[in-house]
Amino acid sequence: MKTVQLVAVLVWSASLSAGAQEAKEPLAAAKALYLAASYQEALAALDTVTSGDDMDEAAKYRALCLLGLNRPGDAEAAIEHLIERRPMFTLDALDSPKLRSMFRDARVRVLPTAATNLYQQARASFDRGELATAKDQFATVIELLGQPEVASQPSAADLKLLSTEFAKLVDQQLAERERAAAPPPAVPAVTLPAEPASEAPTPERIYSENDTTVVPPVPLSQTIPPWVPPTMEVRSITFVGAIDVVIDERGAVTSVAVTRPTIATYDRLLVEAARTWRYRPASQNGKPVKYRKTVHVTLRPSTPGPTPQIQ
Repeated sequence: MKTVQLVAVLVWSASLSAGAQEAKEPLAAAKALYLAASYQEALAALDTVTSGDDMDEAAKYRALCLLGLNRPGDAEAAIEHLIERRPMFTLDALDSPKLRSMFRDARVRVLPTAATNLYQQARASFDRGELATAKDQFATVIELLGQPEVASQPSAADLKLLSTEFAKLVDQQLAERERAAAPPPAVPAVTLPAEPASEAPTPERIYSENDTTVVPPVPLSQTIPPWVPPTMEVRSITFVGAIDVVIDERGAVTSVAVTRPTIATYDRLLVEAARTWRYRPASQNGKPVKYRKTVHVTLRPSTPGPTPQIQ
């Protein structure tokens, strides 16, 4: 054992330019110790790598050392932790075949959950109005769901479609922010000949909750489809969506628009159902008027077939 340790120290020293360099480069030291088969000492050196890009490489070498110590279970745990932290991390083509095989198997186990978790983080960023962050997160989710280890799984298609729809919604809202912040274009002054005044037709007004003088419509028939999650992964997610419906003077719904999507398959059913809703129409001074109403929908994790909540 003393001979092995001596060889390890010699290899370590040869790989670095000086003793002071050793203390500054724990990852390089750990690699040298690994090459010398001093796995326990290499693990101790890896424990001192605590930040920066070296964390990924350190996690890989930790798994290699644990394999060298015949601790495959601990090696798998180290790999899974690396994938959870960096889902898009990949190994080098020259890495150990045994490590590459273990890495592929771990990705199959870990990536679906990692994609779901990242999607929930992206939704939270979107809900907080952090659109730039949400844009990057949804892009990563879409890229992650395209990985071979995930793409073939049943839940991937729905989650990818949902993430794509949210990514489009984020782009739309970012574009709206940019347009709102941009100064209006300068318009050159042009003097036009006077024309006879003509009375322009007044567009038919659609009232909303902002019109305090209007009595809102009252639902008479507002049945919504049951929520049947297509997969176990989707079943564990809470979806909060919204639609805008325009109700005419007779209480019929004349248009439906999804303003905040839940999941594509359910949104289509919800829109179809909303077209059949009936209301006691909104009124102003006793006269029926058109009204735009926002309906919020919440799909909560539960057993298949619960009734979603609306307000």
